[in-house]
Amino acid sequence: MPPMLAKSDVLHVGGLQLAYVRRGVPGAPAVVFLHGWASSSRMWESAQSALADDFDTVAIDLPGHGGSTKPAWRWYTSYNITEAVRQACVSLGLRTPSLIGHSMGGTIALELAASPDFDVDRLVLVNPVVTGVVTPLSHPIREEWMRPVVRMSRRLWPMASRLLAKSPSAVRTRLPNHVVRNQEDLAQTTADSALGSIRAVLAWDVRSRLGDIRAPTLVMVGDLDRTVPPREGMVAVEQIRGARLVRFRGGHSPSDEDPRAFEAELTSFLAPSRLL
Repeated sequence: MPPMLAKSDVLHVGGLQLAYVRRGVPGAPAVVFLHGWASSSRMWESAQSALADDFDTVAIDLPGHGGSTKPAWRWYTSYNITEAVRQACVSLGLRTPSLIGHSMGGTIALELAASPDFDVDRLVLVNPVVTGVVTPLSHPIREEWMRPVVRMSRRLWPMASRLLAKSPSAVRTRLPNHVVRNQEDLAQTTADSALGSIRAVLAWDVRSRLGDIRAPTLVMVGDLDRTVPPREGMVAVEQIRGARLVRFRGGHSPSDEDPRAFEAELTSFLAPSRLL
């Protein structure tokens, strides 16, 4: 068996620095993990480990998140984020990767899978945002009141970030590990990146692109998800030819809430890629 690869590094694409974690077998079928809003590649640690014996896995810190560059809020659009991921895949030599996207990362994965100039082997969508309408605030978040909100948030964000990153130990010990991680990841964003990226994802509606997707697709939804309603994933299932649905009796992050079941579904769905 070829030697295992495990490294954290950065690459430069389109004027941005993107941090990433790469684990697995060089030359094996590629799998790219795309996290959701205000998260980072850290959310995929367990899933990457589960696939590392058979795949070349890469988890990217999306622009504005983790160790990646954090542009000003107007930079964040569906095109810019998707193009940054596409260029990262090309730079890393990932030919015809499978894509696994959670929430906002699911939206980016959908855009890439629908692109005529980007080949995707398999597509996994975990509580994806498809229509952009996930909350009654979706419409106002898109409007020009973003400018004063960003200005005000820039003043408050440093203090809020410090509190999130270093909350009292008595509080942290009572929280699940992934909740603490989510707080730390949010603390790594800026006011511009947090508000800009959420504005971008709530301005996307990829329904018109779903019919262009030809990759075998698995959609996972949490029946109790209060962040992205399960109906968003159902739209993808209904409009992507041959898409398969898996429902979890859980919320927004099955990779954290039920990692064993989540990883079993992943490995089963991606298994045919091992034979290529």
